[in-house]
Amino acid sequence: MKRLKKGKTLTEYIGVKLSQSCFVPAHQSAQLSIWLDRECKNEDLTTGTVSERDPRTCFNEEFADSEGLVLFDHQQRVQINLPKPELK
Repeated sequence: MKRLKKGKTLTEYIGVKLSQSCFVPAHQSAQLSIWLDRECKNEDLTTGTVSERDPRTCFNEEFADSEGLVLFDHQQRVQINLPKPELK
C-alpha cells in the first residue's frame, strides 16, 4: 500500500512488487528493490503518436502524494513501513 502525505492514510497500490522474496529480521534494516509496473509515455490522441517521457519525472509524479510504502504479511500479522522510494 502507499501511505499518503495527506492524512497519513493508506491506499491500495497495484502494480508494485518486490524483486525477490526477502527476510527482514525484527529490529533490523534492509535494502529492498521494488518494481513498478507502470508505463511512462505520452500519447497524442489525435495522431496516435507515442513518445517516451523522462523516467525521473514519471517517478516523481508517481510518489508526489506519498511519504512511503507499507507492506503487510497477513499470515504472520506483520507490517513493514518503508520510506519513500528512491529512483536508482
